[in-house]
Formats: sequence, structure tokens, C-alpha cells
Amino acid sequence: MTKYKEYFDRMISDNKDLFDEFKQIHDRYGMEQDKLQGEFNKVGAKIQTVIRQRRINYVDEAKEADMRVLLEAWHKNFKMKYERYSPLLIALA
Repeated sequence: MTKYKEYFDRMISDNKDLFDEFKQIHDRYGMEQDKLQGEFNKVGAKIQTVIRQRRINYVDEAKEADMRVLLEAWHKNFKMKYERYSPLLIALA
């Protein structure tokens, strides 16, 4: 399973009640738009907030993971290239 799919599934399971509530309103909304408009907007706004926050968290985690990979690669390359010059350089890296 991809990282994004895992993250999406976790978002749904962590907010199951909210997503279930929205689905129920959404399913009825086509037949009762005028009656449900306020409730649809209110719960929809909560859903949007959850999705936006999870997207921000996902991007932050991806950036951190990419940064760790880049730093590890940089450190490995630095060590290989400069260890023959000075052990002090390796200690500082």
C-alpha cells in the first residue's frame, strides 16, 4: 500500500464519525437541498478542515523524509570523499 493511501485511510478512520455523518447528509442532500443546505455546509466545512490539516501534515512528513534521505546521502558522500584527507572533517560532518 502506498504511503498516501495509508495516510488517507488513517484520516478516514481517525474521523470516522465525522465522515459517516457527512456521507449521510450527502446521500440525502440531492432530494432535500433546501432543507439540508445549512447542515451540509457546516459538516462540509469540518471535513474541509480535516482534509486541509492532513494534507499539510502529509506534505510536512514527506519533506522531513526527503530531507533525511538527502542528509544521509550527503553525509555518506562527504565521508567517502573526504575521509582520506582528515578524520577531523568526518567528525565535523
